[in-house]
Amino acid sequence: MLWIFNKTFPKLTYCPMLVPVIALKLLFLTEYETYVTCRKMLEESTEYLDEKKQYDSQKMRGLRWHFTFAQEDFYKSIDAFYTYIKGRKNWKKIEDHFKSINFDFAELFKEWFASLFLGFYPLKIVLQIFFAYLNEGIKIYYRYAYATLKTFKKQIF
Repeated sequence: MLWIFNKTFPKLTYCPMLVPVIALKLLFLTEYETYVTCRKMLEESTEYLDEKKQYDSQKMRGLRWHFTFAQEDFYKSIDAFYTYIKGRKNWKKIEDHFKSINFDFAELFKEWFASLFLGFYPLKIVLQIFFAYLNEGIKIYYRYAYATLKTFKKQIF
């Protein structure tokens, strides 16, 4: 499936979320259904992130795309998340604490987004997040990542 996607979408050079998405879908769908639905997600992501249509603020603000296609874009999405949480009132204390213990929170965010929280949450919760992601797009992972930081704030300190 990955080989087919690589040949079908030549701009697809770095997409760490694709493998766990395929794996989670294969828990419920046939290989063909997984292929068709992932292809549709890739097509929609291409449409939403097309450079020519980038200025359609309604689409971009909605964050309804599912995948990035290049490593640079993946890191831009992590930077966008960091920008999002930087303005939150609870973040400054958490960030200062992470820095005081030399913890690379950017690496944590990268792992969360690349793995779809697999290994961080029980499968039951990962699946709930995943189903919302299928419907709503990448913004769901932003919300859950922030909620995770907020929920575990006391344990972080």
